[in-house]
Amino acid sequence: MLVPMAAQALGQYPTGHSGIDLSFPSCANAVPSGEFRIVGVQGGSDFTDNGCANAEATVGGFDPANVSIYVNTGYNTANPNYKLAQANCPVGEASCAAYQYGYLAGIYAYDTSATKANLLNAQTWWLDVETTNPWSTNTALNVQDIQGEYDAISGRLKNAGSTATVGVYARPAQWATITGTGLGTSGWPVWYATGARNQTTSQLQQACKATSFTGGPIQVVQWIGQGHLNDLDYGC
Repeated sequence: MLVPMAAQALGQYPTGHSGIDLSFPSCANAVPSGEFRIVGVQGGSDFTDNGCANAEATVGGFDPANVSIYVNTGYNTANPNYKLAQANCPVGEASCAAYQYGYLAGIYAYDTSATKANLLNAQTWWLDVETTNPWSTNTALNVQDIQGEYDAISGRLKNAGSTATVGVYARPAQWATITGTGLGTSGWPVWYATGARNQTTSQLQQACKATSFTGGPIQVVQWIGQGHLNDLDYGC
């Protein structure tokens, strides 16, 4: 059983403390308690918007200082923005187009978030990488896409004078399917999705010690609590 504690001066995801993540499916639902909150700013795919995100960040009187952001990713050549990506590259350069598509998606996500006052001071941004969104069968193109989105958001944050970091959320098996061995040494922070229900504290602690699929630190572990629409999270 997780016991909430005050998260004073212990970082955004204090070790052993619990939080939640939520996005557009939670717009009309009660939000469980937690010490930190990770809010999805998009509507389940890239180039979309979660109109509830600003309210979700502070519903129940939650302190926006303990809120971070996640954005949906994917590589969808049927999306109209893919043609814009191609226009920024030499003809036939698929790798360039993939990078540019991710870059444009990152700019869109950042600019959308910038309109949400309660999210302006988020100190961590997570790229949500899941097989439920479109991807290429060519993992090298997917890697370029993810790198492009990472670079776009990181660049915007730096230009804004922010010290916020960018990391990735994924289940290890899905990450391998999408990226192959790419980005395995990127060192990016990881939000580790177990896909498991009703985890004990011991199980969550073991997940914190799992092998990182980027080589970077595992900062948060996600699990699914019984009866909760929102996923639950555990600080590593």
